[in-house]
Amino acid sequence: METETKESQKFWGNLKSQIYIISAVFTIVIIFLILFFAFPYFKEIKQNSEELVSVKNNLASLGDQVSEVEKFEINYVSYRADLEKIDRLYVDSKNPAEFFEFLEKTADECQVAMEVSLAENSSSKASSFVGFKIFSTGEFSKVLKFLEKLEAGQYLVEVQELSISSSEQSGAAKKTSTKQVDANFLIRAFTKPL
Repeated sequence: METETKESQKFWGNLKSQIYIISAVFTIVIIFLILFFAFPYFKEIKQNSEELVSVKNNLASLGDQVSEVEKFEINYVSYRADLEKIDRLYVDSKNPAEFFEFLEKTADECQVAMEVSLAENSSSKASSFVGFKIFSTGEFSKVLKFLEKLEAGQYLVEVQELSISSSEQSGAAKKTSTKQVDANFLIRAFTKPL
């Protein structure tokens, strides 16, 4: 009986060790399956969920932009008048004829004689303005009135240089009490942004 019990213990001991070995092998196989098959799927699920959140955020942003565009389209009618006023502030750099007409009309209203020419290096493609030289003659107060109307006029201009000197008068003009002056202006008229 002893031999049977020893054999039985040996058999059960071998069976236990075989069960442990088989369990260890199955555990290792399961760990490898998780690492090599399940883990990449979990990683892919995480990436896909991050992409989904990103797409949802982009859609929300696009929805906000669409609603802003719709609001602008609704309000465009009220904005149009202001936008047209802003557009008229700028001189057309390719064809400044309207600006010249404005200068001539303003000079006539102020009773000032005037000549206009383009300033040197004033119309490069990179600049946002065109420079003009204005040579004018008239009574001092009328020249100042012309300058004020020029600055407050419909165009966006900046007077950069101004020089005023007494005008050489003829014999008939010397007898009048008003003093004639010569005024030279260098102005910048801003052009439409490209």
